[in-house]
Amino acid sequence: QPNVSSVAVFALLVGVWTRMARRQDFDTNFVATKREPETVWSLWRELLPVLLLCASAFAQYTDLTAIQELGGPQEFANRRAALCKAVGEKGTIVLFARVTLPESNHYREDNDFFYYTGLREPGAIMVLDSATCKPTLFQPQYSARMIQVLGPTILSRSNEERAQLGYATVLPVTEIDNVLTRTVGRDPQLWVRLGFPDKADGARGETGTDNARHYSNPYGSEEPTDLVAVNKLRVRYPMAQLHDLTPLMDAQRNIKTTAEQAWIRKVGKLGADGIVLKSVQLGKV
Repeated sequence: QPNVSSVAVFALLVGVWTRMARRQDFDTNFVATKREPETVWSLWRELLPVLLLCASAFAQYTDLTAIQELGGPQEFANRRAALCKAVGEKGTIVLFARVTLPESNHYREDNDFFYYTGLREPGAIMVLDSATCKPTLFQPQYSARMIQVLGPTILSRSNEERAQLGYATVLPVTEIDNVLTRTVGRDPQLWVRLGFPDKADGARGETGTDNARHYSNPYGSEEPTDLVAVNKLRVRYPMAQLHDLTPLMDAQRNIKTTAEQAWIRKVGKLGADGIVLKSVQLGKV
């Protein structure tokens, strides 16, 4: 889910790299060979603005700029409306964000959750009434310190800000079972993803292969994280009738909207420009 802002940061880094490569003061290993103090200080002066931009681009999980670049909140509302129509406007749709935070990489949201929400909110759950297509978002309640480090979450924003993003109702995730109990009591049909999730470097089937590695290892995980949420739904709500969203979501995600096509072209151009800059410097073009 790279956005134009993050690709722009990459392009800037390539630009700084290119300028450094032009200098005779550095060898190929970035080791100063002469005028070391002045050269290193000059390097830091150039890198500092880029590093600050990186911090602003990657600090918070939900990227408001990315939402606008992909067509704004209405684009995601349209996607949810299409999904509600695909399920026949009957039952309740439930989509889960990822829960586990990466050790050293930037958090990448579950692709299906991101596609229909535009949000990157670890531990969040979206419950969508397919008849009205009104979403209710549930999210862990973070401390002030965590919000300071990770950036504002949807739950920590004002009611006005939530409504502007298309989420008028946002509750602590501890309320999810209170809501689902009443929901299933009215209508036992739940639409969830029963298939495997896709990932940044693999399709859904490849996630299944990853799970198989755990099953074949005596000390591997017996319940991969992508299966935990649905299995808990089965245990807690045995009366629920679970329907698979996977083929419906795939059919929708495979057809790119006008906004998505424009975004893909823009990102591709930025990436290509950065590669050309480096290639020209290395004499490959």
